[in-house]
Amino acid sequence: MRRQFVLSCLLIAFASAGTGAQWLNYKTPGVPRTPDGKPKLDAPAPRAPDGHPDLTGVWMHERQSVAEIRRLFGPRIDEALKVNAPGMEIGTQHKYGLNILIDFKPEDSPMRPETAKSLEERLKNPPPLDRCDPTTLPFGFPLQGLLSE
Repeated sequence: MRRQFVLSCLLIAFASAGTGAQWLNYKTPGVPRTPDGKPKLDAPAPRAPDGHPDLTGVWMHERQSVAEIRRLFGPRIDEALKVNAPGMEIGTQHKYGLNILIDFKPEDSPMRPETAKSLEERLKNPPPLDRCDPTTLPFGFPLQGLLSE
């Protein structure tokens, strides 16, 4: 009898362990909602005690498709597609993580000339501790010709 009771308790404990993780209808407290219960996406940002916008939480960038990365960086991306190191697969990065100024034409770039010169020098001669392999950029892009393309 005691054995059945212990087994029943264990079965109930194991069966109920996963039910708390099912948050399908959980509504985060404090999120402004429309009358139909959906989050109100145009609501003002919540404020921290100091009055500044409270941007705490989990943030995830939008993913770029392989086609978009190929369009931006050309056919040299094809070699990187073969690597697919876990967490570095093409399509899991954002274009701004690779180049924050990618949408700017060189003549419209907000980068100051002295900063551009410093960046060019640093890309040509990176400090050894900046990269695991100081002869390449992310995805195996060679440093040569980067700024002239």
